Amino acid sequence: MERIAINSRRAFAGGCAACDGECSWHSNFAPSVSGVVGLIAVIGALVVSALFPQAAAASDPPGPCEPGYVVPTPVAVAVTDVPIEVSSTNSDYFVLYAKHTLNGTTTDIPVSVTRGENGTTTLSDNLKPLAADQYRVEKYQVANPADVDGDCVDDITELDDLGTYNPVNSAKKIKPIHGAVAIDSHAAFQELAFRGVSHESHLNGIEFVKFWIFDPYSDSPEVFFVNTKKYTYHNPFVEAIGYTTEDMAGAVAGQLVWHPNVPAPDGTLGSYRFEWGSFAARTFAGTERVYMTLAAAMPVLEDNLYFYPETSPHFSSYWDEREKFDASRIRILLQNQVLPDVDFVALNQGVGFGRL
Repeated sequence: MERIAINSRRAFAGGCAACDGECSWHSNFAPSVSGVVGLIAVIGALVVSALFPQAAAASDPPGPCEPGYVVPTPVAVAVTDVPIEVSSTNSDYFVLYAKHTLNGTTTDIPVSVTRGENGTTTLSDNLKPLAADQYRVEKYQVANPADVDGDCVDDITELDDLGTYNPVNSAKKIKPIHGAVAIDSHAAFQELAFRGVSHESHLNGIEFVKFWIFDPYSDSPEVFFVNTKKYTYHNPFVEAIGYTTEDMAGAVAGQLVWHPNVPAPDGTLGSYRFEWGSFAARTFAGTERVYMTLAAAMPVLEDNLYFYPETSPHFSSYWDEREKFDASRIRILLQNQVLPDVDFVALNQGVGFGRL
């Protein structure tokens, strides 16, 4: 039997003066009856802990999707103005929803989860603001979090590990070698981005990250940002995370491109664009939903996400519905606004000067 060291004088009534309390259960010291009982209790606790480690966590409340979990009831917070500022404490957190109508059905899309601050907290959905009546806010307690995206991981766990998780993205956790489910900083974007010679020639020499959205027009879309250094094509990523070609049915794919010289609406340099990666034409309503879904998964944004419709046949569909695009909050980026980022154009007969 393994020796179990007991660092306690109380294990034996007679004490362990000779070894200054560092005694083992098979010591020659003669224990009292109460000492034996105490020793047995200690050994029993150690055995139970070793055989049943889950017992140590038995007092923790069950999490989402576990038996006994009780979905917390949120407190509705009125939205009267934009920007949205709410009274708060650091024991609160808030979920911001934005309305979107697709095929006649209006859905409240969760677009951000924000921890409360003592006093007031400002809530944002990373895009050009909607009217106040297009938003809804729910308040929860940090100590009793909900699972807004329904992925069986609570909101606070996801918020505290953005990238691996995302509280408004129901996509499953994936290994960083494959990609991420949130982009919360430009550094995180660059970790995933590829820059070089691409099989899609219009992407040559610029930083871009591929993305997939499964069930894009449902209540629970799954957004994955692909490690494009590893997967320069979309489909190998799908296989790597355990999805199948059947899962790809109805999914949408595309690229996010970084333009360091394209100004954001506030005049600062640096903007992202998204473009479709397939040749199937997309409607305005579908594009608007994907625009909102991507933005919700990109806390890095500060209203500097553009839609790039220049890849055929998307350009023609953009012009067909341009009035809808112009009336929406989708920001458009056209080719003539991008060209200043290009330092060299192949097959240009312009003359360069300098010494070789």
